Amino acid sequence: MRARLFGPGLVVALLVSANAGAQEAPAKPQDEGIVVTGQREVPPAVAKHYVGQISSSIDGQLTQFREPVCPLVIGFAPQYNQIVAQRIRTVAADAGVKVAKEKCRANLVLMIAKDADSLVKAMRTKTPNLFEGVADGDLKRAFEDGPVHVWNTTELRNEDGQAMGHSDSEGGSAFANVLNVKSASIIELPTQRAIIGSMVVIDDDATLGKTLTQIADYAAMRALAGARPPQQGVQTDTILTLFDPDATAPLSVTSVDRSYLQGLYDTRPTARGISAKSRIASRIVKDAKERSGAKD
Repeated sequence: MRARLFGPGLVVALLVSANAGAQEAPAKPQDEGIVVTGQREVPPAVAKHYVGQISSSIDGQLTQFREPVCPLVIGFAPQYNQIVAQRIRTVAADAGVKVAKEKCRANLVLMIAKDADSLVKAMRTKTPNLFEGVADGDLKRAFEDGPVHVWNTTELRNEDGQAMGHSDSEGGSAFANVLNVKSASIIELPTQRAIIGSMVVIDDDATLGKTLTQIADYAAMRALAGARPPQQGVQTDTILTLFDPDATAPLSVTSVDRSYLQGLYDTRPTARGISAKSRIASRIVKDAKERSGAKD
């Protein structure tokens, strides 16, 4: 499977079939940088619960973008699309994710649609290739009715980041997909799950009262980490509650969210999911302690 890139032709098709027309933008972001303020410490149990609630794994591993991220935003007026895309770039860079140059082919698309449910159903019919390589659980959630639909296309790679190749089979009469694995370890897996494309579709009615920063940060968390909104509640603020009617969402990606992203992308992509989540939780606790000025 090749890296998922969304070219101009696909973008035009989405705009036509999606009825994702430009709308009045939410409030502008107050600051394009990542602002981290002091906060109380995060107990290990709270960090572990938060990580467990939002993390999504495939075949026992967390997923990461391995190629530079190139965001594309559709649905706001052009100038606001650019603001949101730039904010996603800022969040990605802060997390240690490689970011592509401005003129690039998109591999992370955020769409603001007049009817997100209908759009995703239409996309399933008109552009089924967009759902190739999506894990079964993520695919099921993507088609559930609601204000937000997210799915990531992933690719299985070896420990060096190489994707499946082709090898002669039965004397060269046929070809088979082969993943060239070079090592074996009881601590890590010889494979990794790379995100090669991400789609985030949000109903425009749901964006009312939200700022551009909030929308961009939410999309970044969902796409860059494959993160999901907590279903059982967490004892720390997270931008992932932005569309939860029973929660008071923060103004931007939180310190804990930021530590999660940084911890994820600081973890070897071949790590087992349980090990990666433990490292990320420890990172959250450590960062919070440093911000609060507490000493060991």
